[in-house]
Parts: sequence; C-alpha cells; structure tokens
Amino acid sequence: MNKESQRRKILSFLDKGSNKDIDSFCIYQWIERCHFHGWWDLAVDLGAHVPPNSLDKNYHRRLDFILRECRERRNERPKYISAHPQERDLTHTLVRGFRLEGREYRADSHKDVFVKIIKIAFDRYPEVKDKVLVLRGSKRKYFSRDKRDLSGHCKLIPGSRIRVELNQNANTLYTVGKDVLRLFGMDYHSFEILTLGSARQPK
Repeated sequence: MNKESQRRKILSFLDKGSNKDIDSFCIYQWIERCHFHGWWDLAVDLGAHVPPNSLDKNYHRRLDFILRECRERRNERPKYISAHPQERDLTHTLVRGFRLEGREYRADSHKDVFVKIIKIAFDRYPEVKDKVLVLRGSKRKYFSRDKRDLSGHCKLIPGSRIRVELNQNANTLYTVGKDVLRLFGMDYHSFEILTLGSARQPK
C-alpha cells in the first residue's frame, strides 16, 4: 500500500471512530507509519484508539515513546497550515481537511473539500439549491442537472439532482467553493483549506 493510500485509510478510520476489523496492533503499526512520515497529528489522534494493556508491554513502551515525540514535534509548528490561493499556491498540496465557521472537517483531497462544502450549503438551504446553477466559468459550467453539460469528471451532489464539474485545479476548486458559500450567504471568509506540512510532488 502506498503512502497516500495508507493516509486515506487512516483518515477513514478516524472519521468513523471505530472498526471491529482493526485491532490495537494494526493501530500501533499505523502510528509507527505516521511517525515515519511526519504525520504528527494523525499519530496522536490514533493513540486515543489504543486501549490500555491491549498490547505487549514492550509495544506499549515503544508506543508511549512515539506518541510523546509526535506531541513534541506537533507543538513545534502550527497544527495546520492554512492556505488561500492569494497567499499560497494550493497546487500539489496534501489536504488534511478544512475549516468553516469555526468548525473543522476532515477531507482527503481538494475535490473532497469542494463537494463537502457544496453538500453543507445544500443541507442548510435545501429549498434554494438551484442557486448554484448561475455559477459558471468563462468557458464552462460548474453546475448542471444535465451531465452532458459537464465533463466525464463531474459528480452528482448527494441528496440532489445537481452535478458539479470536478475537472478543475486546486485553486479553482477553492475559489468556486468560496463563491458557493457567498451565494448562500454563509461565512465564506472563515473557509480555510487545511493541509499537511508536505506537498505532493508532480509526477
């Protein structure tokens, strides 16, 4: 399993909070992997899912050491790097989640953030979902009820009949996400992409 697949699996586990198929030793191995990659926040979050005396005492001793170091390293820098296109190019950044109106949400990609932002707006104002249909770029639509208007990378927004174009770069997804929030009268100024400290390099 490659680095990104491992990270997504860990994020999925943390989102759900429990999984009977994941035992303490598996979580211990994930924590070691997070420590190796410098994912300090994920390691600390995972540590809360290892019950006392669920591992051999030598593993617990090693686990305590790893988690202590992860907490120390995490405190050496801000917990997250907040990124705005006008301040920092989002291209190739690794997404940890996003912040909106004082609440933090998990997400594993810029597309995931974009879709979740739209879903939040739709859930809050279900009677005016069609408002997004007015948003469009200079050459293409961003939203449509007809998938033929969009590329093969479009996605149906859950709970609606509206599809969204996802064939956009990270900066455009962020900008259109803010436009959606503004359109629905939400606090778009509070919207921040939360990224890990490292960036994915171009292939």
